[in-house]
Amino acid sequence: MEYITNEEYRVREGVSSSVLKKLLISDAHLQYVVDNGWQKTEATTLGDAIHAYFLESERFEDMYTEEKEVYKKAYNGFAAGDAKLDDYGRPIIMLKHTHDSSMDIKGEQYRKFKYMVSAIEECPEAMVMLNNRFNTELSFFDSYKGIPIKVRCDFMYRDEYGRLWIVDIKTVGGTKERPSDAKNFSRTMYEYGYDLQEYMYFEVIKKYIPDVYGFKFLCVDAKCPSGVKIYDIIPGESEWHELGGYRFKLAMDRYKKFKTRIIHPVYERVAETINLSFDAADALVKLREVYGE
Repeated sequence: MEYITNEEYRVREGVSSSVLKKLLISDAHLQYVVDNGWQKTEATTLGDAIHAYFLESERFEDMYTEEKEVYKKAYNGFAAGDAKLDDYGRPIIMLKHTHDSSMDIKGEQYRKFKYMVSAIEECPEAMVMLNNRFNTELSFFDSYKGIPIKVRCDFMYRDEYGRLWIVDIKTVGGTKERPSDAKNFSRTMYEYGYDLQEYMYFEVIKKYIPDVYGFKFLCVDAKCPSGVKIYDIIPGESEWHELGGYRFKLAMDRYKKFKTRIIHPVYERVAETINLSFDAADALVKLREVYGE
């Protein structure tokens, strides 16, 4: 295990959970990343800012300065240098990135950032973990069937019972108003392969730190207003860990094939049947009772 920068971690040899999560979607999705790199989005920029704010304050201060947006020239009664105002007459404030303007956080994204920070700071359980954290951004290296793999945890902490937890901060968005609620996050967890990530992190880190007890997802809504939920995954008790193990092995098998293929299809199979969704199946049962013969 090593303390290295995120940039150094990315170039080190080893398959990461991010790579494997792309393979759970398709070979073509991973090939796109290989060809074009990991794309920055508003969501990833916001997530990185939250991570830096709580886990790497020096990096956050180096990356961002908080500034008011101002008019660069006279416009509609405003002089150059006057503060821009929102629809409520309030100055528009932004987090200006010192090196890359595409990573500026402004407008709705800035409001989300402020609400997310407040949500975490006002959550006693979250602050206990953050105030007692250690092994922050620590990188671990291992291998699986001869293939190098790597993980980088957000941080670890011991609870009041002395149990050691791995903690990962997730900024969760989407169309739901409370995306971190259990019903919503369980879908997100499967869709984005967080179960695979949890399994991989736990199993690799446990080889270095045998008394690690479990894994916590610290979820914060990328919403205005925001909220926090914390979910525990305990190996041997949680089916998520079991599922993550199977999906890790599946993804590693796909990775072996990926390395030897020239063509990387989006869909392995094209022609297949489609089953009813849970809601559709429920509706069918009820309607059969009314209209069925």
